[in-house]
Amino acid sequence: MDIKSYFASEKKLNPSQEELVSILQAISNYFHSRKIIRYFCRLPYHGTYIYGKVGSGKTMLMQALNQSLEKIGKSGYFHYQFLMHSLHKVIRQKSYTDSNLVKKLAYEYSSKYPIMLIDEFEITDIAEALLIGSFFKWLFIQKVYIVLTSNIAPENLYNNGLKRELFLPYIDIIKQNMQIFHLQSNHDYRKVKIQSQEQRILVGQMQAIACN
Repeated sequence: MDIKSYFASEKKLNPSQEELVSILQAISNYFHSRKIIRYFCRLPYHGTYIYGKVGSGKTMLMQALNQSLEKIGKSGYFHYQFLMHSLHKVIRQKSYTDSNLVKKLAYEYSSKYPIMLIDEFEITDIAEALLIGSFFKWLFIQKVYIVLTSNIAPENLYNNGLKRELFLPYIDIIKQNMQIFHLQSNHDYRKVKIQSQEQRILVGQMQAIACN
């Protein structure tokens, strides 16, 4: 699937966006490959963290990656706040005293999604920080590939927040497991009118970059 074709044809991508498209294309190609190839040819990271200013095209590129994976049913696409709402809902329904609850939740998600795409990631309070940090830790252990978009660089997450020191180990986990990509753009892609649902992403030549 040619991810670049998702963008409106009259809009040209800048060098930073072109580089990110290549990264996302490689991810898509990897998950389109046969299981035996994925077993022997691993991606170099367990995830990709994309950050940049509002309107730089992060969400559009994430949606393009998701669309490229939809036909093979490999990905789970989540808005971050929706994901947090879902996690909190399950936690309220189950026992707060279960020390393994977050681990169990991560296992449930990993059984459904080998790759999770989480858009508009941010941290607003310490309880949320510790929950999502632990959730990510267990997802990485289960070999789930995570793609995040955020307006904030990982080292600046929850900056100046209450008891932020408790979240710092999880920032380290993110930086150790994920490729960090700073998306730069002078164009606000929120103003680009997305074409109709009938517009299909073209099939591109698969790249076995994980074996290179």
